[in-house]
Amino acid sequence: MADTLLEQVHELIVRAHQLWDEVCKQTPAYLSWLVDRAQHKMDDVWEQVQHTWDALIWPGEIWHVADEWSKSVAGPIAKKVGLVAKTQMTVDDHWSGPAASAYADALPSQQAALKSVERYANTLSKAYNDYASAMRELLIGFVAALVAFVIALVGALASIDTVAGPIVAAIGGAVALSVDLTKVCGDLKDKMQGSANELQRTVLSDSDDFPNGKWPTVALG
Repeated sequence: MADTLLEQVHELIVRAHQLWDEVCKQTPAYLSWLVDRAQHKMDDVWEQVQHTWDALIWPGEIWHVADEWSKSVAGPIAKKVGLVAKTQMTVDDHWSGPAASAYADALPSQQAALKSVERYANTLSKAYNDYASAMRELLIGFVAALVAFVIALVGALASIDTVAGPIVAAIGGAVALSVDLTKVCGDLKDKMQGSANELQRTVLSDSDDFPNGKWPTVALG
């Protein structure tokens, strides 16, 4: 399904190219200078289209990664956190002596480190979920912009008998397409930066749980 839908989006891009070329061909010769200038500007718009297309990833694939971080990483680690707490109670109830005391003293740092890793995993899961949602919005915005452009080009071709020819209406559609792509790509960038900042804050806030950047050790003496 994903491949089919993305293929349809690509076909829409191809159709937009074809219609633009047809508009340029149908524009009266006395406006060739305007066509040349429009073609030059349109090169930048096509580059925007290509960059947006290259950036597209099917959101479902990203949501799957988010789910794996949550279920396959954060979930099992959460169980380990509970196991450490249970071990603490077992030591208190059934084990005594210097080794037991040393081990019991070390358990809180182990639990804190595990909780930090759990937070990392949950934060990554959320980041991927946010990425998937942003990618869905990018895909929707991209398709909407292309459809609007195609409609504008079809309308431009319908004005072939006017003095200005179809190129003027087509230029308006191209400008709208460029503005729309700039917005949807900017929104994606902002959301990804927000997720990156949140992940960085999580890592920095938990740095004390890993002395010298390493997992806390247990010394029984």
